[in-house]
Amino acid sequence: MQQANLPLIKDEHFAKLTLKSNRCPVCHKKNVTCPHTKALSERTNLPSPLIASENARIYSHPIPTDRSAEFDEFIIQQLENFTRRVGNRDYSGAKDLYKKRLIDEFYNVVMVKAKKMNVISDANTNQGRGQPVNDQRRTSTSGTSYTSRIPLNPVNPNIRPDVTGPTSNGISKQHKTVTNSLIKKASPVKKPIEQSCQISLTNQGRRNLVKMTETDFASLQNLMIAMKRHLLLDENAKFTRIRIKNAYTDKLCSVYGSETLKPFREDFFGKVKCMEIKVEAE
Repeated sequence: MQQANLPLIKDEHFAKLTLKSNRCPVCHKKNVTCPHTKALSERTNLPSPLIASENARIYSHPIPTDRSAEFDEFIIQQLENFTRRVGNRDYSGAKDLYKKRLIDEFYNVVMVKAKKMNVISDANTNQGRGQPVNDQRRTSTSGTSYTSRIPLNPVNPNIRPDVTGPTSNGISKQHKTVTNSLIKKASPVKKPIEQSCQISLTNQGRRNLVKMTETDFASLQNLMIAMKRHLLLDENAKFTRIRIKNAYTDKLCSVYGSETLKPFREDFFGKVKCMEIKVEAE
């Protein structure tokens, strides 16, 4: 059965249903000569201001061509109901989802009515927008046919559960396996980039500006390894004296254990942007 993109309703109905804003349904601009409305107007043979109204999106749904007057009147009634519920609201952001739901609801109501009036066949009821339903007709052991509505997989709509296999709580084992495998294949969470701070590292009068991270100040052993790496010292080199100058408190402190690194580690990511470390190595 042939289908058109939209029903051709009389101009007085359009004048009654058109909103005052005359915004484009794509870019929401008031300029009714934008490329979206112009292309849609050429495709549907309707005036551009009518296409630019907020309720014009419903005409993107396929409507049967061989309609009766009763069906046309039903569509007009549903349009009036849709326009009254939508109103002149601003559908930006989350509010646009509410409007899309109303459009899908309008389309489903029209298709159900068309099916009851024998305007369209059963094969066309699942076309277009709206909630997809997989209607499968199977034959039982007694020979009577029945229709089962099988919900699609929310993770991947192309994968359907195995209706013949054993189920647990209404979900088949195959469906569980596929869903779990899809969850495992999800992209891993990226670790946050560790912050770094500029440190003035001095050894034997030589001053080096290096960058150290929070891990370097986690323990005294990590600090030793980091300083040897920045000073290009041997792994077996020993530090005879380490003095850290906290730029916030402006005090000198000799380090003998990891506990003394705690106040510097706290200020490292808080108030202080620079530290000074003086070492004496053998």
